[in-house]
Amino acid sequence: MWKKFLAQPWLVFLAIFLLSLCLRLSNLDLPVAITHDELDYALNSKWLSLTGSDLTQTWQWWSLQPIETQTLTAELTSVVEALFIPLVSFNLIGVRLLSVLLGALLPAALMLWLNQLQLDKKIVYIAGLLFAFNPWGLVQSHLFYEAPLALFFLLLALVFLVALWQNKKNVLWQKIVLFLATLLFFVLSFYSYHGYKFLVLPVFLIQAVWLWCQNQPQKFKFNIQAKIATLAIFATFSILYIATYLQQDRFSDRSGEVIFTNATYLQETAAQQRLLSLETPFNRLFSNKLTVLFNTLANNFLQAFDLSYWFVNADSGTLFGLIDHGWFYLLDLPLIILGLVALLTQKKWQTQKWLWFGLLIVATVPAVVYSHSFTGTFRMSFFIPIALVLAAFGWSYLIDLPWKKWRSPLLITALIAYALAIGYWQWFYIARYPINSIGTSLFNERLMVNYLRLWQKDYPDQKLLVVVDNPYAYLRAFIFYVEGETLDEQLIANLAEQLNQDSWDTFVWHNFTFTSSRDLSDKAVKDGEALIFDSLFESVYDLHIPDQVREIIASPIDSGAWFTLISQNDQTYLCADQTLPAYVHLQNKKDFALETLSRENFCQRWLMQNDYGKVDLTE
Repeated sequence: MWKKFLAQPWLVFLAIFLLSLCLRLSNLDLPVAITHDELDYALNSKWLSLTGSDLTQTWQWWSLQPIETQTLTAELTSVVEALFIPLVSFNLIGVRLLSVLLGALLPAALMLWLNQLQLDKKIVYIAGLLFAFNPWGLVQSHLFYEAPLALFFLLLALVFLVALWQNKKNVLWQKIVLFLATLLFFVLSFYSYHGYKFLVLPVFLIQAVWLWCQNQPQKFKFNIQAKIATLAIFATFSILYIATYLQQDRFSDRSGEVIFTNATYLQETAAQQRLLSLETPFNRLFSNKLTVLFNTLANNFLQAFDLSYWFVNADSGTLFGLIDHGWFYLLDLPLIILGLVALLTQKKWQTQKWLWFGLLIVATVPAVVYSHSFTGTFRMSFFIPIALVLAAFGWSYLIDLPWKKWRSPLLITALIAYALAIGYWQWFYIARYPINSIGTSLFNERLMVNYLRLWQKDYPDQKLLVVVDNPYAYLRAFIFYVEGETLDEQLIANLAEQLNQDSWDTFVWHNFTFTSSRDLSDKAVKDGEALIFDSLFESVYDLHIPDQVREIIASPIDSGAWFTLISQNDQTYLCADQTLPAYVHLQNKKDFALETLSRENFCQRWLMQNDYGKVDLTE
């Protein structure tokens, strides 16, 4: 039965896809919030589906220009997402359903590519299974970033590129369809993520050169059409790169992230080195922009293979990090090493090694050319499937060991260890990650806007000043979490009008004023107006808050004050009629479902009692 099942690739592909889908549909409420870039993509895709333009109502999708809000987002990601966003509810779970579907398709796309390369079915299936259970793949399926979409398009482009070369039927229309599909998905990948602009062409060249070299009668039918199509794709990319370079002023906010275009970084670093050096005739020879460039590239390249990063604590402390778990399981490491050894030593894989070693190296390019601190979660997303393919080679080598006496015990031990690793990951993601992600997923914004939701319901005619460091971020979060499913033309027009103003330090929305203005906050304190502020602002802005009762929204990590509301009218406190707990203590994941909590439950879960006088913000 199993042999018949494994002999039908489409059945295995379907089974692994369904497995991937089920794994990703669980714990959809994690992480506990959505971050800034994710919100921009979600909102812009929703606005595109409703109006055909972005939040500012000034951008056209056919311009192939990045969408600019607080940052420059990729040119076509929101356009693609806009095709599917009307199919789901516009809330945290709804938008993640699109990511879940994409995440489940990634292992299938990888298997299709490996199958087109005519690899052993065992390697194809194992690679798909490894991707289905991989921590990076599982987490990215619950986020709304652009890198997984670009990776999906890149894998599909490779599928069609290999199919173009392996198509043995001399049928012109088939060649044209395969060529157009290859070109389409390469272009979509190029415009779906800024980091992939440095990856797509090298990946294409390595795969194309490998296919060209393998174009022997016994393996591939000589095909002049495939070579012409490959050269045409290369010419298209050359035009895209030239066009992007000529329009680099449109990427001014992001161009500094690329080491080659960040002349300021190179010059200032070299000048600082010489300033802190003794005077010698060789200072300018060994400390200049060229040496800084070389050292930065070398440092990034070596960090790209930092084992602790990938297997222990990937991007710890960032908005998308896991704190103390890697993007791979620890057991993947010996299997990847075993796969590398197998590629080097096994004659049947001699031609394969050049392809996978080459792809492994170029997968680092987007991270290597990054001029800021190293991060590989998105920039090295192509590295994930490549490493998993190497691990699949390792598993295959282990399965085919000639030592029958040791083979079964080794396989059983490895499978048990892998099952334990997956079990630990599930525990970590369910029990520890919710609390860990509070500090990295901007959950404080979600918490604040839900307080405002309940406050607005109780005091619809009362104005409230909201003093925060990033007014646009909190306005955007309010629209998504509170008004996402009640959007109308007036709201869209109002937002566009305010986003097109010169300054983004103040936004007026319903009865709220989101601001970072020191003048407005000082005036509110002086006049005794109701205001809620980021508690850190009391010390940073030196706000002279009178001794009075405060309503404190607290952090569940240490019960420190996140936000504080003060008002001369005690009746405008949201929880004035309740006895609040002394500290915040969460009991289960339902406490994070803020949009469904009643006023009473919200107060008991997320606010804490306070005394008259100043709050000690250091506690």
